[in-house]
Amino acid sequence: MFQNRERTKKRGMETCYKKKRRPLLSETRILTTMKVALISVATVCWLSAAGGAETAPSERNWEDRFDAVIQKAQAEVARIRSWVDEQGQKLQDKAKEEISKAYQSVEQATASAQQQGATLGVNVSSCVDARQGQVDAEVQSLVQASTACVTGELDSAVDLASTLLSQVEAAKNKVVDFQAAFKECGKKNKFQKQKCIAEQTAKALAEVVKVETEVTGFFSKETLLFEELPAKLLACEGKQAAAAESSAKQMASDLQTCLAGLGIHS
Repeated sequence: MFQNRERTKKRGMETCYKKKRRPLLSETRILTTMKVALISVATVCWLSAAGGAETAPSERNWEDRFDAVIQKAQAEVARIRSWVDEQGQKLQDKAKEEISKAYQSVEQATASAQQQGATLGVNVSSCVDARQGQVDAEVQSLVQASTACVTGELDSAVDLASTLLSQVEAAKNKVVDFQAAFKECGKKNKFQKQKCIAEQTAKALAEVVKVETEVTGFFSKETLLFEELPAKLLACEGKQAAAAESSAKQMASDLQTCLAGLGIHS
């Protein structure tokens, strides 16, 4: 009988031990609540990293950077065009001056021939009358050739400015496209909106970096071009000035030959 009591007591304790190892309903609820809380915290953290409460921190920054690079490029295009116009007129005036100077010896020789003819009573009109018209025609022709040469060289700068202007217009279109994309993000629910804003901001910033790189590349080409242009422009002027000197010498020689035929020697 004593042994039966011991066995009953032992079975009761085992039953109690097993019941104690089972999780209580309240414990299960606590664990579930903790899991939900952790998930919520993780979601909030992700949303914060994706773009904050309402807008991504850099959402406006990409537009400011686009504006900055566009304004910089536009200013450079205006500067190049102004420089081209200024240089074109300046070099045309200088070429005309240098070429005209080359023919001063012909004009002086013509005036001297007229004076000699008057002194000697010799009609020199056959030698001198057409000479000034010939000089004027030669000056005009050589100035035009110099201008065409200068314009051709300056066109490389104009082309470079046009390329930059095309990049500016493309950048403006990109801004419009991204603005429209951000507007579409605003139509989504809060979770999708933040994700959309984060994605579009990343794309916009990547695009503006691309544009900045292209413009920087343009400035490198521009620097090289403007290092080479002065020598090329001077070569245009020098070539026509040399041609003017050669032509003037030939005209002076022809005049002396004509005068000699009339018996007038210098």
